Amino acid sequence: MNAHCMEFIVKKEAIDEFNHMNNKVYINYLETARIAWHEHIGFGLDKMIDQGYGDVLRNINISFIKEALVDEKLTIKTFPQSIGKTSFVIKQHIFNEKNAMITEAEAVIVIVNLKKRVKTQIPENLANKINQLINK
Repeated sequence: MNAHCMEFIVKKEAIDEFNHMNNKVYINYLETARIAWHEHIGFGLDKMIDQGYGDVLRNINISFIKEALVDEKLTIKTFPQSIGKTSFVIKQHIFNEKNAMITEAEAVIVIVNLKKRVKTQIPENLANKINQLINK
């Protein structure tokens, strides 16, 4: 697995009334890590827009395994799992400071033509890069 890693510190404002990180904060952290993954593999938002396509989150499935607490350092590992003609699947794992997995997420990403606003085939250069990462 060739994962992109990104770290976050759980801030006080991310804590809910049960004194752990609120579920909606996980979604924000996961999205930020997916955007950073795109940049890391050379297909950032600006490049995609320039080439006339974008990616849209179609589905996300999140399993909350353990809680995250204030001031805890979290690491999100992001990596592609599979690829189709118009979509691909990204897996994400969040680990706490003790290197225990606290969250597992799977996101289905669909490629869209920004002018026509419809799903489209994954551009060949992006598909090649994703396939390369899956096969590492």
